[in-house]
Amino acid sequence: MVKWSDLSEASRASTSSYAFLDFDDRPWVTPPPPEERRVAVVSSAGVHKPEDKPFAWNDHDWRSFASDQQAFRVSHASTNFDRSGFMQDRNLYLPFDRLDELVEEGALGSLAPTHYSFMGGSMTPEKFLPHAETAIATMKAEGVNTVVLAPV
Repeated sequence: MVKWSDLSEASRASTSSYAFLDFDDRPWVTPPPPEERRVAVVSSAGVHKPEDKPFAWNDHDWRSFASDQQAFRVSHASTNFDRSGFMQDRNLYLPFDRLDELVEEGALGSLAPTHYSFMGGSMTPEKFLPHAETAIATMKAEGVNTVVLAPV
C-alpha cells in the first residue's frame, strides 16, 4: 500500500476528488462461529480464468471461479501495478491455499464453490451495485455467510 506522501501531486488530486459513496446505514451482523462459516473470496484485482473475457477499463461486472482454479490472468493494466508476485503465488490476491488449510484444521467450516473478482478502480462505483447484487444472490444461494475481501 502506497503512503499518501509518496503519491504524485496528480494522484493525490485525483484521489481527493473521488466521489466516494456514503451510506445511510452501516448494518452489522454477528457472524456464526468460525467452524460454521462458509467463506467466499471477493477480489478487486481484475483476475479471471484464462478462457474468460478479460476485464476492460471501467468494467463493473464480475468473473467467477472455483477455489481450485490454478491459472489466472490479470486484466489490471497500470504502469504502477507490479504483477510479478501474482504470477508466482495466487495466494497474494486469492488466499485459497491458506483458507483450505484453515478448513482442513477445522478452524473454518468450508469454502464456497464460487468466488468472484471485479475490476477495481472505477470512477463510477455506483455502477457496481447491480452486478454486486447478482453475486450476493449467488453467494446467499450457496450458503455463504462470510466473505473475505481481497482488495488490490
